[in-house]
Amino acid sequence: MTVTSIVNPLHTYELKGLSEEECWSIIKEKTFGKEDVPSEFEAIGTKIAIRCQGLPLAANVVGGVLRIKSEEKWLSVEEKWLSADEGGDNIRKILRLSFDNLSLLLLKKCFAYCAMFPKGYQIIKQELIEMWMAEGFLQADGRDDMESVGEKFINLLLHNSLLQVSKRDIYGNVKKCGMHDLVHDLACSVSSSSNSTGGSSRVRYIILGDNYCGDESNRIPKEMAKSLRTLLIASKADISVNFSDLVTSKGDISDINFSDLVTSKGDISDINFSDLESLHVLHLHSEVKKLPSSIRKLIHLRDFDISKTSIEVLPDWIGEFLHLQTLRVELRWLRKLPSTIKYLINLRHLYINEYTELPMGIGRLTSLQTLTHFPVGDQNGCKIEELGSLNNLKGELRILNLKTVHDKEEAWKANLFKKSELLKLRLEWDRYGRREGGTYDEDVLEGLQPHSDLRELEIYNYKGKRFPLWTEKMSVRDAPQGSWVLLNKLMSLTLWNCNECEEIPMLGHLPNLKSLELRWLINLKCINSSLYGTVNKDTRIVFPALERLELYFMPKLAEWAEIEISDGSEVKLFPRLQHLQIMWCKQLTSVPSHVSSCLEELRIEEIGVECLPADWLLSNSETLSKLYIEDCRNLREISDRWGEEESEGRSFTITSLPKFPRLAFVHIEGVPKLSLETVDAILQGCCHSLHKLYLKGMESWECMPESVQHLTSLYELSLEDFGMEELPEWLGNLSSLKELNLDNCKRLRRLPSMDAMRRLTTLKVLFIEDCPELVIESEATDSEWPKLSHIPSIYIDGSKYGDVEYQYLF
Repeated sequence: MTVTSIVNPLHTYELKGLSEEECWSIIKEKTFGKEDVPSEFEAIGTKIAIRCQGLPLAANVVGGVLRIKSEEKWLSVEEKWLSADEGGDNIRKILRLSFDNLSLLLLKKCFAYCAMFPKGYQIIKQELIEMWMAEGFLQADGRDDMESVGEKFINLLLHNSLLQVSKRDIYGNVKKCGMHDLVHDLACSVSSSSNSTGGSSRVRYIILGDNYCGDESNRIPKEMAKSLRTLLIASKADISVNFSDLVTSKGDISDINFSDLVTSKGDISDINFSDLESLHVLHLHSEVKKLPSSIRKLIHLRDFDISKTSIEVLPDWIGEFLHLQTLRVELRWLRKLPSTIKYLINLRHLYINEYTELPMGIGRLTSLQTLTHFPVGDQNGCKIEELGSLNNLKGELRILNLKTVHDKEEAWKANLFKKSELLKLRLEWDRYGRREGGTYDEDVLEGLQPHSDLRELEIYNYKGKRFPLWTEKMSVRDAPQGSWVLLNKLMSLTLWNCNECEEIPMLGHLPNLKSLELRWLINLKCINSSLYGTVNKDTRIVFPALERLELYFMPKLAEWAEIEISDGSEVKLFPRLQHLQIMWCKQLTSVPSHVSSCLEELRIEEIGVECLPADWLLSNSETLSKLYIEDCRNLREISDRWGEEESEGRSFTITSLPKFPRLAFVHIEGVPKLSLETVDAILQGCCHSLHKLYLKGMESWECMPESVQHLTSLYELSLEDFGMEELPEWLGNLSSLKELNLDNCKRLRRLPSMDAMRRLTTLKVLFIEDCPELVIESEATDSEWPKLSHIPSIYIDGSKYGDVEYQYLF
């Protein structure tokens, strides 16, 4: 659907630029942060802000240039920058100035390298750093290794707005970067000039679509092959290169003598890779099933990625790439790495699939920083002790098949407590039970204690009834017989399928824990107060940083205990909790009532409580945006305060409920004891914010909640299993409604009048399913069809009416 089908094509929408004050505000933030700006800088800065011409990119870029707080530098920028009346070249001038301001030649090369990627391409940060490293742009010094230098280069380019953040992880770390189109033009310009020597051009970096072989104009010229350093063969044809932008400026692409580097068959296996004698980076994203033997000649290869191919076996000659730094072979059908991998002594990053078996002697690769998976074997050279010498491991490590580890002493040989830069650790036993003849999992887990700097810990399929001391207290020893150190940097903890576990570790004291997931703990009967840790006058906040809490499938869990406060002091519990999900805990009837959270999402499904604590919903009325209640058969009220007021002789009314100004999504299903008045009370408080409403399982209701008619922002309404015979006339008041779903309303006979239905001018799709009393056939005398015929897309019992497909309506 084109924009003009949604927006009035005759109306012009003017996008205004930033004011001079707003541009100056951006510049100040980039240069001084929260510091006061000296008067001499203020005068110069306001003049520079005028020249930004209201462009946010210009303000961000010049702010990066001016971060060196020198008056001479600021005056120099003011003098060198074109005046504001010189039009579109103004922004290009400051972009060039930002590039020229980069102090390191290697940093400039890193920026120019990014010209290889198409406009709009999202660059994975880690892959980019590995490619820079393979090209020799990152030089280690006494303090930082190559990867750390790469991180610094990324941050410098971001600060200078020569790169932009396009994706972060849940902790705020940069995952992907992109380039503004004008910045990309600059990168292409400097890349072209840096590759030109003596009037000719040497192309070093290119991306090809995997269909390039069938297109003569996309073949690599032979004279280009010898100087090529990076070749990315992408899986999508739209990620390709225009050679006319890369070859010499003195001639047309038709002047190039294209070689027979590839054959007309259009298969990667036909490429003579031996012609690419200087290649450092090779990424193959294709359906190729076997590596061409000519790749063996690429003796300078440093970065090799075949994760997006269909290769099932790696040849032994892969071990001849002695300069290789990065190997990505995350291949689903690759069952084993060749034994020659152990000769890659310069390998720093090895990415494999969880199903791929490592060869014997992987512990010889002492330069390894990335090892995504380590499946423990039971033969010498494959045991967990191979991890002992890999003390440079960084980032994430998943250790599988821990059933083959026999005891604490064997586990301790992994030296996990020495791996200070390992931030995420997943420990995984066999899903279906411990190995016969093996000792208890508690003993093994005791020997797997990590370094105190760990950020994320996941424990899967653990079969112990209790956790060892370091897990129970969330404290580790800094040496085999050293002192205890709190895991105070831990941000995420997941316990999954620990189905013999009877107790939960003490966690409330962890200062940075943001996410806690407890799943499939099928033998857990009670979450007792030890979860919160010791609470006294010195402990004012419990779980001070927790933002997400999920309890999932614990069929025996009956009680979640209140916090115990020994001295009567006031304590805040979960003050930053935003997402709370409790699912499939059918026996759970007791939950803590005194929480100080700021919930945005509350989801409860198949739990046994009769009343929700008031703090869960009413005390979060200002922040709650999603409410999901499903299959809670015992739930009668959404707040236990209602019952308190009734017992004290006070009547509870809708007006005593707080407003829910941010509540945008309500889903209530399978809650037969919840009254119509209760639902009506909730909806009364979110008349101007609710976007989606789903109500199911109310066969005893013979009418809709009256508050629905006031939901002026509602664009999706779903009603299922209602007992009413007709929809109210006021349904036509829902001026924002786009989608209406009616399902299994067995008694429904009539829709609102034609006038009311015609007032639903934004309604684009209507689903009617299993409403047998509703007559839709156009030829019937009492048909409701005339009320519906104006709706673009209608689906009745699986059959489609109307000419517009559902997926193109919004």
